[in-house]
Amino acid sequence: MDVVGYVDRWSGASGDRFHFHVSAERPTYRAELVRLRHGDSHPDGPGFLAERVPSSFDGEHQGVVQPLPTGSHVRIDNLPAMEAITLSAWVWPTTPGGDGQCIFALGDPAGESALSVAFEDGQLTLEASTPAGHIRVTVPGAVEPRQWLFVAATVDHGGVRLYRHAGAFAPGVAATVTSKDSLSGWVPGPGRRLVLARRRVGPANGPCGFNGKLSAPLVFDRALSDVELDRLAADDRAISDSALGRWDFAAECGGVGVPDRSGNGLHGVAVNRPTRLVTGHRFSGRTTQPAEAPEEYNAAHFHDDDLSDADWDPSFAFIVPPELESGVYAARLTAGDKSDYVPFVVRGRPDRPRARVAVLIPTVSYMCYANSALDPSVLPPDLTPLQDTTSCPDERAYVRRHGLKSLYDKHSDGSGVCMATMLRPMPVNARPNGRSMLNGSAHQLGADLSILHFLDASGITYEVLTDHDLHQEGAAALSPFSVVLSGTHAEYWTGSMLDGLEAYQQAGGRFVYLSGNGLYWVTALSEDGALAEMRRHHGTRSWTAEPGEAHLSLTGELGGLWRHRGRAPQRYVGVGFAAQGFGAGSPYRRTPASRDPRAAFIFAGVTNEVIGDFPVLVAAHGAAGYEVDRADVDLGTPPHALVVASATGLDDSYQNAIEDTEGMTPYHGGTNCPRVRADMVFYETPRDGAVFSVGSIAWCSGLSYKGYDNDVARITENVVRAFATPGPLPGVVRPAP
Repeated sequence: MDVVGYVDRWSGASGDRFHFHVSAERPTYRAELVRLRHGDSHPDGPGFLAERVPSSFDGEHQGVVQPLPTGSHVRIDNLPAMEAITLSAWVWPTTPGGDGQCIFALGDPAGESALSVAFEDGQLTLEASTPAGHIRVTVPGAVEPRQWLFVAATVDHGGVRLYRHAGAFAPGVAATVTSKDSLSGWVPGPGRRLVLARRRVGPANGPCGFNGKLSAPLVFDRALSDVELDRLAADDRAISDSALGRWDFAAECGGVGVPDRSGNGLHGVAVNRPTRLVTGHRFSGRTTQPAEAPEEYNAAHFHDDDLSDADWDPSFAFIVPPELESGVYAARLTAGDKSDYVPFVVRGRPDRPRARVAVLIPTVSYMCYANSALDPSVLPPDLTPLQDTTSCPDERAYVRRHGLKSLYDKHSDGSGVCMATMLRPMPVNARPNGRSMLNGSAHQLGADLSILHFLDASGITYEVLTDHDLHQEGAAALSPFSVVLSGTHAEYWTGSMLDGLEAYQQAGGRFVYLSGNGLYWVTALSEDGALAEMRRHHGTRSWTAEPGEAHLSLTGELGGLWRHRGRAPQRYVGVGFAAQGFGAGSPYRRTPASRDPRAAFIFAGVTNEVIGDFPVLVAAHGAAGYEVDRADVDLGTPPHALVVASATGLDDSYQNAIEDTEGMTPYHGGTNCPRVRADMVFYETPRDGAVFSVGSIAWCSGLSYKGYDNDVARITENVVRAFATPGPLPGVVRPAP
């Protein structure tokens, strides 16, 4: 991409400042503010619509190429002067045969390392540099991936020693192997920097890093003897009390600090967020609760493609003026004939009455999906007949070239990506004009803009909020509005978000769920909201967490599905994930419950029994598709809920969600499994509140059919207008006081 950027916050109101960070491969680029009106460029819809809005940053800007310094590591500064040193750790390498797999590096922060221990060509190697020269020591024998090793290096004026002890028995292989060499001119000067999992001691410059886990790292200000190293290999607690530095990866996992338990104050800083709350070399499996056995979780998993903050220099800023209406906006960056859109949300102005309607933009889901490189070829072609691998070629090439990842991808060492940051370019899946490879349709932001364009076309005034606002403010973010609409795929929710939605509903708030597969994954946000984390160990997933690694490091809570924590989506919106598929969708058919007087307002002006039986912009045909949800009283759908329509008849590219399936059989597809369906649900909540749910990602892509003159649009408008009107809903019988 000739120009690409990111912004430092998702939303702001009048007076708030956004900082934009841009990298351009041309000498100059143009920036301008646009309001995003409609994202999907499909010829059967309104097309891509972005409206110019004058702003303070409009104009030409100087182009600068800004690097993406991927790779996680830990930095410990200001080590004291030492006449001798011992470095040790338990190591679980995942790509020991790769280049640059450095475990320790010690040196001047302004220069190169003076001492490093790394895997080179699959062997453990020590390199040391002094004014007298350079030496290299290698322990013979290949290192196997995903096996725990105890590694130690000692240096003093007499020489160096490299020590390796295998954590597991292997026939014909010595458990302990050492190599030694003489060394002169060792400089024990103060102010040295120790880096774990990275060779370069100075500033980052391009990709770097180690793949694998480090557990229980220690530093001693003396050269341990062979006997002491043997004791340390047998039990790293044996002499750890005498260590100069003793770092605890299991503590303070929610931040970037790595505390030193030696009492010497040599606390570390984790750069690019290595994965914490992972199992260490002592993991026994007797418990999978990190809080019950923190010594078994004294480890971090480093990856050479981790990235928590691109840390680009700011390129320009924007302060929201008081006259700017609430909506979804973007900084449009243009260099030559190439453009990037960096989206953000403007909330309502405090100096005017709020609208009655709000749209909750799923920014947490945007972060988690951003830059997905999920290859459709992993699915059989007959299950993805609509796939389009040619869409967004420049954006996808940029993502591949820089090793950017989504939470659907795997790291270069094959482990699942469980953290995603907004402080990086997100040209795939978080742009208004993006398209999914799996079915060639708009997804996430591009699909959610169809809701805003529908409201504009219907003359319904609205404001826009984000998941981040709900997470930070809870029900207070929603309470000014009579009705809140979800996005089309609001999948990732934090506990604070669920709490806020539930409190809003209990206070009489009304919620319109226009999503499929929403409120699904347990997700956590960092304190500043820039980082999202989840762990996949149940549910429909693209990777599976290692045993014992189901808890989120940011909060310590159990990850996976909200359903498995008693908080299934049905409890909040009446429906929950039933199936996904990447072929054609299906229309809904009204049920007898749709004739209930309580539901009459929903179907005012609707004469058809079949709803959405026409081409839609997602899933090709039929308003139920892509991912669909169903009602289930056992999972929390209120018993008084009305299932007013259902969509069945989906093909076998739609398979019942794995969490519903207790045993694998050939009978879980859309042609023969009754659980594979989308349910349209309505029910009342306390204080004249209500919920209406469609349970389909494809629903909103049918709004614009025939210029919004169709039953999907009519039903949606009926519900939004009724929900926005104060007082009891038409036909609803209020309970006796």
